[in-house]
Amino acid sequence: MSMFHRRLLLIGAGMAVGLGVLGGQVWRLAAVHGEDHRRAAESKLVDLSWSRAPRGRILDRKGRVLAQDRPSYSVCVDYRVLSGQWALRQAAEAARQADRAAWRTLDARQRQERIDVLVPIFQAHVEQMWDRMASETGVAPDVLARSREAVVARVSKLAASIFDRRVSRDLDDRLSAGLEITEESEERMVAAGRRDLAEQRSPHVVLDTIADAAGFELTRLSRETVDLPIPGLAKPMRVPLMPGLTVADTGSREYPYESMTVDVDATTLPGPLKADRRVPITVEGVAYHVIGRTSPGANADTEVVVDGKRTRTPGHRERRAAWLSPLRPTFEREFAERVMTPQGWGGLPARVDRGRYEDTDAAGIGGIEESHERTLRGLRGIEVERLETGETQALDPVAGEDVRLTLDVMLQARVQAIMAPELGLAVAQPWQRHASENPTVPDGSPLYGAAVVIEVDTGDVLAMVTTPSVSRRALRENPSAIFDDPMNRAVATPWLDRAVGRPYPPGSIVKAVLLTAAAKLGKTNIDAPIECTGHLYPDKPDMFRCWIYKDERFRTTHTAQFGHALSAREALMVSCNIYFFTIGQRLGPEGIVQAYSMFGVGQPWRLGVGDEVSGILGPRGNPAGIGAGDAAQMGIGQGPVAWTPLHAADAYATLARGGVRIRPHVVLGEAAEPVSLDLDLRAVHEALAGLDDAVNQERGTGHHVDIAGERLVHFANLTGLKVWGKTGTAAAPRVLVRRDDPTTKGLFERAIVDPTLPESVRVLRQGDHSWFVVLVGEAAEGRPRYAIAVMMEYAGSGGRVSGPIVAQIIRALKAEGYL
Repeated sequence: MSMFHRRLLLIGAGMAVGLGVLGGQVWRLAAVHGEDHRRAAESKLVDLSWSRAPRGRILDRKGRVLAQDRPSYSVCVDYRVLSGQWALRQAAEAARQADRAAWRTLDARQRQERIDVLVPIFQAHVEQMWDRMASETGVAPDVLARSREAVVARVSKLAASIFDRRVSRDLDDRLSAGLEITEESEERMVAAGRRDLAEQRSPHVVLDTIADAAGFELTRLSRETVDLPIPGLAKPMRVPLMPGLTVADTGSREYPYESMTVDVDATTLPGPLKADRRVPITVEGVAYHVIGRTSPGANADTEVVVDGKRTRTPGHRERRAAWLSPLRPTFEREFAERVMTPQGWGGLPARVDRGRYEDTDAAGIGGIEESHERTLRGLRGIEVERLETGETQALDPVAGEDVRLTLDVMLQARVQAIMAPELGLAVAQPWQRHASENPTVPDGSPLYGAAVVIEVDTGDVLAMVTTPSVSRRALRENPSAIFDDPMNRAVATPWLDRAVGRPYPPGSIVKAVLLTAAAKLGKTNIDAPIECTGHLYPDKPDMFRCWIYKDERFRTTHTAQFGHALSAREALMVSCNIYFFTIGQRLGPEGIVQAYSMFGVGQPWRLGVGDEVSGILGPRGNPAGIGAGDAAQMGIGQGPVAWTPLHAADAYATLARGGVRIRPHVVLGEAAEPVSLDLDLRAVHEALAGLDDAVNQERGTGHHVDIAGERLVHFANLTGLKVWGKTGTAAAPRVLVRRDDPTTKGLFERAIVDPTLPESVRVLRQGDHSWFVVLVGEAAEGRPRYAIAVMMEYAGSGGRVSGPIVAQIIRALKAEGYL
C-alpha cells in the first residue's frame, strides 16, 4: 500500500473515531438526557403565574366576623436594588458598551475606574424612584429609608450566618474525609460559601398595606421604562423607570371588633361608683390574645413559652414543609391532573405546593391565627400559558377555611369593659382599703387580672378576658410603647394572657374541689364533722391558723361561733381553714397531687391561643418534693401549688356536671370527650350546698362586703337567678425591682423599702391575689348553666374586688340573652 493510501486510511480512521465520539455525545444528549433538555427548552415557552388565595375568616359562636381579609397592596423592591448591586451592574454594562472596542485591553483597575464614574448616574436614578414612591404613597422618605435599611440588615445578617454554616460544614466534611486543607481548597470553600441566597435575588416588602390608589399607580409605573443618557454612549440606555419594583396583592387582615364601645348601667355599680346613668367604656384589642394577628414576618422562627419553658418554634414555612413532606405525591397528582395537559408541559415544577409561603405572605402570629394557620391558609391559583400557541389552563385559588370560635364577642367586650380601669371596679379604691392593707398598690392604681366564662353543658369558653389587653394598632404603630415601658415590663405585661398563661395560687376557691376529691379517694367522711380549733397544731398557735382566729376583728374559732364541730357544708360556707388543712393533711403528699391532677392541674390545655400553663404541683413544679406540711397548706390552696383562672372555671363546671369533666375549648367542633371523675355524688351535693350557702347565707364569706359604711350583698337584685360561689384571697409572690436595672427605670423610687432586703432592692408589688368563682343558672331550673372565674392580681380581698366584677359579668350574661 502506498504512503498516500496509508495516510488516507489514517485520516479516515481519525474522522471515524471523531464522528463516533460526536455521535455518542449526540446519542447521550438525545437518548439519556433528551427529556430533560426538551423540558428545559420548552420551559422557555411556558409562562407560569400565581394568584393569591384569601385567608379563611375567624367567626364567633354567633357568626360575627372577627377576622377577615380585604384586598390591599404591599410595595416590594428587589434586594439587588436595595443593596446597591443593581446600580453597580448597570454601570458595569454601560461602561462596557461605552468602551466596547478597548474594553478587552483595559486592566481591572482601568475598568473599575470607568465603572465608578457611571455608578452615581444609576444611584441617582434609584433615588428618584424612592422619591416618586414616597410621593405616590404619602410615606416620608426617611421612613422608606429606614425600611430598606432594615431589610438589608436582616438579609445581610442571614447571609453571614449561612456563610459561616456553609464553610464550617465543608470544612468538617473535608476533615472527616481525611483531606488536606490547603490554601487553594480554603479559597474554594469560601467562594462556595459566598454564593448568593435566594433572599439576595428576591423582592422584599418595604411598605406594607398601602392605599389602593397608590397600589394601582405604582403597578402601572413598575411596567414603564425610561431612556437614561450615559456619557460615552451614542444612544440612551433603556432602564426600568422604577428599578426592581413589584406591587404584591398581599391582602390585609382586618378585625372588625378590634375596638368597641360598651355602655355599662351605673345604677348597678357598688357604693361610690353608683350613679343614675349609663357609662360608655371603649375597649381596645377585644379578644386579641385569643384571636392573634397576622404579619409577613411570621415565616421566621419564633419562641413560645409553655409552662414557663421557652422553646424555639419553627416558622410557618418550615412547619408547612414538614407537614407536606409525606403528602407531596398528592400535590404532584393534583397538579398533573388539573393543570398540565395529558402529554405534560415541559419545564413546570414536578411538585407544586399551592399553599407555599412567599416573603410577602401574611401568616398567623399568636392565638387562633397561628394555631389554625393550616386551616385558615388557602391555596394559590395557577395559570399556565404556552407562549407559542397562547393556550392557557388555570386552577382557581381556593380560599382558606373559616374557623368558628366558642366565644361570644359581645360578651367578651362587655366583660373587658367591666374590668377596664375607666369603670372603677378594677382600680384601687379607698373603700377597698388598699392603701392601709397594701402600700404597694396606692389608691388610683389600675388592677390587672382575668375572667373566664364557661358554658357548663358543653365546656365552650364564652369569654376569656385578660387585662390589660393590647391592640393590633398599637403593636403596629408604636410597639416600643408596649414592650419598653418599665411598668409594663414589671407589672402590667399586656402581652400576657393571664387567663391561661400565668399560674396563681388558688387560695380558698379550691376547697370545694378538694372536698370532693378527698371523698373519692376515701380520705374524708362527709358525715363526720371537724373541729375548728383556730390552729392546726395544738402546740403551734402561730402556724396553720384559721383566718377567723388570726383576724384581730374576731380572734375566735368557727366551732365557737357555731357551737359545734363543722360539717363540710358549713366549712365551705365560712371557708374554715382548719377543716381544709385537715383535708390536705389526710390526703398527704401523694393524695393531694392526685386530687389536683384529676381536675386538670398539670395537663395541657391545647386551646391554640398561645402561651399556656398547665399549673404547678410541688416545689419548682416537682410533685415529688411535696412534704406533709405542704399537703396541709395545699388543702387551702396555698403552698407549692398554682393554677390559672381557666382551671378555676373548669373545676367548678366539673362540679356542676356532677363530676364529669369536659376540657374547655375555644374552637367549635374541638370539644374533648367528657370524662367522668367518678366522684362521690353525695360529696358533690355537699360541695354545691356549701357554695350555695357561701354566697346566699349572711354568714357566708361570699355573701356581702361593707363598702363606705354600706352593706353590699353581691348577688342581690338578680331576679330569677341562682348563684353558687366562693371567694378566695391567695398570698402572692412579691415583685422586686433593683436600682441598677435599666429595664425598670424609674420604678425603684416608687417601690417600698423592706429592711430584710438589700438596699439596692425594693418591693414594687406584694400582697394577695383576689379570687371569686361562681356558678350561675336560672332559679326555676335549679342547676348551674355557667361557670365564672375572676382573678385580680395584688387586689386583696376576693369579696371587695372580684365580687362586684363577678356580679357585673352575670348581668352581662343576662344582657346578651344567656340568662
